[in-house]
Amino acid sequence: MAYHPIGVKVSRGRRKLNRTVVQLLLWTARTLGYWLLWTAVLVVGLLFYARFVEPGRIVVETVNIDAIRPTGLADPETYRIVFISDFDMRRPPGRFEHRVRKRVNGLQPHLIAIGGDLFGGNGDRFDPEVVQGVGDWLAGFEARDGVYLVWGEQELRRLDQVRASLPSNVTDLQNRAVIHSTGHGRIRVSGPGGMFSHLRVDERDGGWLRASWGRSLTVAPYRGPDAERWREIDVTSRIYLHDVTDSVGLAVLERPGRAGYRFRVVPERSEWALIRPGDLKWEGNTRDKSVFVNAHGDYLVRIRVEPAPEATRVRSKIWPATRSEPENWPIDFRDLREDSPGAGTVALISGVGWQASSRQGWDWVRVRDLDGVELMREDFDEAGRFDEMWENPGGRSDRVQATVVIGHDPRLMQNLPDTWRGTLDLVLAGHTHGGQVRLPFFGPLHLDRSLPREWSMGLTRLSHGRARLYVSRGLGVSGVPVRFLCPPEITLVNLTLRPRRPAE
Repeated sequence: MAYHPIGVKVSRGRRKLNRTVVQLLLWTARTLGYWLLWTAVLVVGLLFYARFVEPGRIVVETVNIDAIRPTGLADPETYRIVFISDFDMRRPPGRFEHRVRKRVNGLQPHLIAIGGDLFGGNGDRFDPEVVQGVGDWLAGFEARDGVYLVWGEQELRRLDQVRASLPSNVTDLQNRAVIHSTGHGRIRVSGPGGMFSHLRVDERDGGWLRASWGRSLTVAPYRGPDAERWREIDVTSRIYLHDVTDSVGLAVLERPGRAGYRFRVVPERSEWALIRPGDLKWEGNTRDKSVFVNAHGDYLVRIRVEPAPEATRVRSKIWPATRSEPENWPIDFRDLREDSPGAGTVALISGVGWQASSRQGWDWVRVRDLDGVELMREDFDEAGRFDEMWENPGGRSDRVQATVVIGHDPRLMQNLPDTWRGTLDLVLAGHTHGGQVRLPFFGPLHLDRSLPREWSMGLTRLSHGRARLYVSRGLGVSGVPVRFLCPPEITLVNLTLRPRRPAE
């Protein structure tokens, strides 16, 4: 058999190539394995950090705000507000929450503001143990001018349960506004409904009550000394619907801290209805579907309240102003609660959104007792008195040197009317949790579509004068229990009052 040296060389070359390919594949596999291993380690590490480390890393963010208005000050003066929000607690407060309280008290604030969603969960009621624990925990906060709380969507669904647990040092600011002095300056601190609040309500000597629920504004004269006369009442008013999204109406037997009966146009259905308080037990009919309420139309409304020992009877009707009053009462129900509202006020609801708050939705209102004796007659024909005593959003700005609004959802500042320019200095809100998971150059992975991305966290200047919005990242977690590049936040606001110079 002949010997072929060329074939031998080819065979050796192939074996060498095969060894090289195998070595290359082995090296690639080892390198890829190392990369996969380190990638897995990195991913596991990041997940561990996002789940167990960052949610417990409390960061104090400092916000410096200058309020430049006429003051009696010779030099600037600073007022410290600490804002916390969005704990979403499903268990009694533990080590983390007590660390938060210690940090907050250590900042020595003049005022502590809590922006809602203290609780988390989807049930009809919160765990009573959690509610009691949160109440005891809140009792340990300390601030010179007090601790103020507004409600998030979690509390609003179970408000009766939560209110009962509030300790004496915590004040519900939802529909209120308070003024605190800082030497020669004055600061108005308001809840979302309190932007429309008159500041002094004295049930003993009478006064003015302004309240709000959701995005509806109520403006009501409260009759203190004559309260018992405001029990059996017959109310008539003329209302005007500006557009299909408006929601004008009336509320009767409102009192400070006590809801009455609230009637208004329901925009989605354009019908007259009772917007029931959450704890109302009733029998009968609470909606009037007999009249379709058209936009740009004048209507007359009548509400009649007849208290009785066994059940208070409430009736109402609405009809076009060009027609005669119908005889029947489409809304006719009995309030079966043992503590149904007694004496109170008549309130006027001027709209469903902030836009409506700057325009009048009614022409006049009459209140009589059931014997026909007139208790109130208001024609709103004095423009100055109307602005001062009825509408006056936020109060006159020249009476205070700064106005701060404490809210939960930053969307409360959407559609703020231009008439508010110059009346607000700062709005504090939460709700977003900052997105909880944020990526560099991208921002939050998830955010409500109705919110601008720049409103996810931090300070933003609104388009209304000097107003600024600050959105906190909150302190708890919602949904997936992780945080990444978005640590829990305590917000320290240094609100500095600076006297306006003659040239300004």
